[in-house]
Amino acid sequence: MNSTKCTVLGLIVVSTWACAGKGSVATAPDESVVQARLAEAESLYLKGCYVPLKKAFEIYKELYAKPSLRERTALPFLKTCLLLSTREKDVHIFDRGMTLMDTAEAIVKENRGLARYRPWMEMASFISPPITGVQRDIEPRFDWVKTMEKLVAGGEALKAEALTDEFPAFLYMGWNCSSAMFQKQPEDPSVLAARFPESILLKYQAAICGQIPDRRALEELVVAEPEFYEARIHLGELSIREGLVLSAEKELLGAYEGIPESPQVLILLASVYFATEEYEKGLEFFDKTLAVSPEYRDALLGKAVCLASLKRYDESIAVLDRMVALGFWLLGESHYWLAWNKHELGRNADALAEIDQAKGRLPTNSEVFGLSGTVAFELREMERAEKDFMESLQYNASNTESLFGMGSLKAKTGKWTESAGFYEKAAGVMDGSIAGVRAKITEIRASDLCTERKNRLIQRNELKLQSLLYSKATAYFNAATGRFNAGDAPGAARLAAMAAEHPAYKTKAEELLKKTGMNAG
Repeated sequence: MNSTKCTVLGLIVVSTWACAGKGSVATAPDESVVQARLAEAESLYLKGCYVPLKKAFEIYKELYAKPSLRERTALPFLKTCLLLSTREKDVHIFDRGMTLMDTAEAIVKENRGLARYRPWMEMASFISPPITGVQRDIEPRFDWVKTMEKLVAGGEALKAEALTDEFPAFLYMGWNCSSAMFQKQPEDPSVLAARFPESILLKYQAAICGQIPDRRALEELVVAEPEFYEARIHLGELSIREGLVLSAEKELLGAYEGIPESPQVLILLASVYFATEEYEKGLEFFDKTLAVSPEYRDALLGKAVCLASLKRYDESIAVLDRMVALGFWLLGESHYWLAWNKHELGRNADALAEIDQAKGRLPTNSEVFGLSGTVAFELREMERAEKDFMESLQYNASNTESLFGMGSLKAKTGKWTESAGFYEKAAGVMDGSIAGVRAKITEIRASDLCTERKNRLIQRNELKLQSLLYSKATAYFNAATGRFNAGDAPGAARLAAMAAEHPAYKTKAEELLKKTGMNAG
């Protein structure tokens, strides 16, 4: 559907430009007005960022439609199309970027003197920033390998231009950063950026080149040009990587203010609200993402998980069924969450069938095997449950679902020492989770959120903290019981004392401690 849509739009654009010169003869535009409009468009273009470039595009489009101005506006209009197409890809707006390339093609066809800029068009079409997840299916018309081989062959010629001209310098830098997989070692972008020290265009391109964008450079760009909303997107992503979720939200809301149509901004904000466990808000932004990118698989999955977290299991299943029907992408995750939902609904036989599908697609995923073990255990398939729990722990020794599962399974078979070992490991692992929630509470307290939301988030995390502390005490008590049943009084006494630190287990743990005939020490 996307390729057809783009082809149709491209034909419309080509027809528009091809026919622009026909019809009645227009009066010559006022030169002072033209000069002012050209100066305005150039000023917007030089900002180098998405929102001003959209405005520059509209001005050049208006002026280019006048036959008497076509020669003067053709090259700046072409450069604006190419630059805006890269910026739209940068914010994950793809279909419109392809239409811009069709417009650029039409400009070159109508102005034979611009044919020498075709290599620029090829470079611009290739520049592609990393995409957050799976936004769309692979474009079958585009042969990436052959195109890249062609661009590598012509790269030296563009590099020569890049030494003296800012625009080919931008294209070469973008190509260099996008083509890392085809090169042994991409060139350092700062070398080329240094040749144009005042170019905000190259400063931005250099800042986002590489696996981790340059935070300081991006922050300086935002100060220098407040409309550089795409820089704020990268700052938000960096904060998410660093675990600073509320800082990420601040940057992303700033970007959302300027580019509300960007699927990248929308899905990152949805991810922020999922991380803060504000599932209704997360659901809202996943839906907004899907409104502009209906088959964005990560948005569909995020929506399904939010619905599951809100206990809207049937709705979650419906979204996941759609993902399976779409095919190819994130099928393992889809089947895992189908199993999770069906397990919550008590449909364990159906859940087991779904989890088997997930295991085939995610063969080393600890969470998948942990859930499989839980479902098998509840269906009293003990041999399968043990096998799945142990395979889960092979991939992640800290999986608490599997540690608790093995502790319970070994207790049922009277293997008390082994049971105690698994429970004790589970308790130790939970210390990390507890520390993480406490750090999150500290971050929320120090934030500048409104009082109502701050209190709500603190309360939610305090409840989560209490749940973790209770689970930890449960693990210690179960471990102490296992040691006691195995005849290990000192081990039972040590673990019972740890369980007794939680008020819910204080009485039972102290009774067990007395039975050991030992004190806490």
